[in-house]
Amino acid sequence: MKIALVLSLLLIDTLALAQTQIWQVAIKSTDGIKETGFGYITMTPWMINNRTNLTGYVLTSRTFGVATIRGSAHISGNVFEGEAVESLNNQTSNLQITGKEKPSGIELEVHNTSDGRTFKVRGTPATALLDFSGNWSGIVKQDGLQFSEHFTATPSEFYGIYNIVGEISVYGGMLPASGQLITDNKGNLAGYTFTEIQNVLTSLTGKWNAKKQTAKVKGLTDQGSKLTGAFDKN
Repeated sequence: MKIALVLSLLLIDTLALAQTQIWQVAIKSTDGIKETGFGYITMTPWMINNRTNLTGYVLTSRTFGVATIRGSAHISGNVFEGEAVESLNNQTSNLQITGKEKPSGIELEVHNTSDGRTFKVRGTPATALLDFSGNWSGIVKQDGLQFSEHFTATPSEFYGIYNIVGEISVYGGMLPASGQLITDNKGNLAGYTFTEIQNVLTSLTGKWNAKKQTAKVKGLTDQGSKLTGAFDKN
């Protein structure tokens, strides 16, 4: 009876430790190619071997789509070592992950063995986000010119990621544009847009103010042009 009680208490202890944790992660490249973004990673611990399953998704200023992550990691003390597969636009990449868990969160280095790129990843427990969805209008400046732009942001199937659909006023006409943006709980933005007809992809980073309902972004097109934009929520 005493043995059964001890085993029961140990099992309760183990279950308490083996709680699923959702992390909001900030991503920044460290290899000289500028890229930033955010994502959400769910860690589901196994009951044995100090391993945890990793699943989630990220959106950066250069992925031009939502990349999904699936893998596992071994955690010994606060040391984190793992591997995962990233899937994006029908292509996969292998990732090696090392790092530590600290009181402030997790700090990881991710090495993409498929293309040789490296990233610094910082994670904190996910919290509720303010709502970025709605209609936005503003001015975009590019190559000494300025254009008006209107877009609507709607939540996607991925928490924290919004689908963008809008129009850009160019030379008396309207160019359809679409894309995706991801936001974190500090109001940072990252994502991309695709301008139809001209077939231009633009990587975006920026910040939005939930209280003032304003947003500012910086972008770089796949043709090398830089742009800035300032928007207000309608």
